[in-house]
Amino acid sequence: MTFQEMAVSAKPAAEVSIDRALVRELICAQASQWSGRTLTYLATGWDNEVYRLGDDLLVRLPRRALAEKIGHKERKWLPGSAEGLVDTKVYAARATDSIIVASNWI
Repeated sequence: MTFQEMAVSAKPAAEVSIDRALVRELICAQASQWSGRTLTYLATGWDNEVYRLGDDLLVRLPRRALAEKIGHKERKWLPGSAEGLVDTKVYAARATDSIIVASNWI
């Protein structure tokens, strides 16, 4: 594989299937205060799926196990490191027995 081929290679396959219905189910089960908000697909990244929740929130779920390891660090450091720069609040929830995702979601 050449350098150019590596630069345009496809994202790794998702290890978890995520769709709007799953995101809505997670919100209703674990963050019901936001269950009435509009939920819109936003993007698929290398490691995460991202949805817009209302006008001011994002939901990000790991699509690969590696993303959960990175997400753990982000949930720990993001609130303090962004203080005074942006209005950042992190709400972390977990996978449940009936709703399977890679692990945590924010």
